[in-house]
Amino acid sequence: METLIFDTGPLSHFARADLLGVLKIVVGERRAVVPQAVVTELEQGVSSNPRLRTVLDADWIERRPFATASEHRAFGWFSRRLVIGDRNVGDAAVLALAHTVPARAVIDDRAACALATKA
Repeated sequence: METLIFDTGPLSHFARADLLGVLKIVVGERRAVVPQAVVTELEQGVSSNPRLRTVLDADWIERRPFATASEHRAFGWFSRRLVIGDRNVGDAAVLALAHTVPARAVIDDRAACALATKA
């Protein structure tokens, strides 16, 4: 079964438009996964946009912490190339999981997309 690893941005866009149900239909039988860094970003955003809570409460989106040394190493590699301060941590986590699981990354950041095509 194909796995989709989602970043905060795409999930936020669907949640803010009240279209998370549409995303669930698009995902279909595939696994929808978010790394812990994305969960943290969503939790931080709930205070400014309560609709993000729908993502956190969605039972069809699996939360997935890093489980192996290779996932941690991949996160370090992507972080060194993407993370600036507290920005792009979710992107680095998504790419690390997508690279090691393997899975398809669902991201909307230009720098992360460019790096994903090179990795």
